[in-house]
Amino acid sequence: MLKVLKYLYPFSLVGGDEDNPPALNPDDPAPIPSPDEVLDIKKNFVPKKDYEKLEGDYKKLADALLNGGELPANPNGEEAPDMAQLRKELYDPNNSLSNLDYVKKTLQLREAYIQETGKDPFLPTGINGDPFKNDQEKLAAEQSAQKVAKVLQEAVDEANGDPETFDIILSKLIK
Repeated sequence: MLKVLKYLYPFSLVGGDEDNPPALNPDDPAPIPSPDEVLDIKKNFVPKKDYEKLEGDYKKLADALLNGGELPANPNGEEAPDMAQLRKELYDPNNSLSNLDYVKKTLQLREAYIQETGKDPFLPTGINGDPFKNDQEKLAAEQSAQKVAKVLQEAVDEANGDPETFDIILSKLIK
C-alpha cells in the first residue's frame, strides 16, 4: 500500500498581507520553491496596505492628468528644498560657512533650480538668448557643468562631513 503525503507550507505566493495571510488549502499544495525564490519573494514583498496606498496615489495622479485636475506638488512625497532659504544661507554676509557647507548648499540650490526651471545655473546664459554657437558647443558646456557638479559631490561625499578633509580634497582637485 502506497501512502501519499501532502505537505503544507507556511507561505504563499499570492495575496494576503503580513498581518493576515491567505488561508492554506490542503487539497491544493503549492509547488516547492527553491531557497533563491524564497529570498527573492521576501526581498520584493510589499505589504498589501502599502500597495493599496501607492495604487490610490497613482489613481489620483492619473485622474488629475487625464481630467485636467490639480497635480500634487511632489507626487513622490519628497520635500523640495526651499530655494529662498538656501540662497539666504549661502549669500548672507553674516553667515560663516565652511567650504564644505558652502559647496553642499550650492549643489542643493543647483538641483532645486534645475527641478523648478529646467535650466542649469552652472551654464552661461545670454541676454538675447542662447550664448552657444551650435548644439555641439551647448552639449559640451552641459557636460562640463555636470562633471563639475559630480566632482564636487564626490568630494563632499568623500569628506564625510569633515570640513578640513574637504579642504584637502578640494585643493587636490583644483591643482
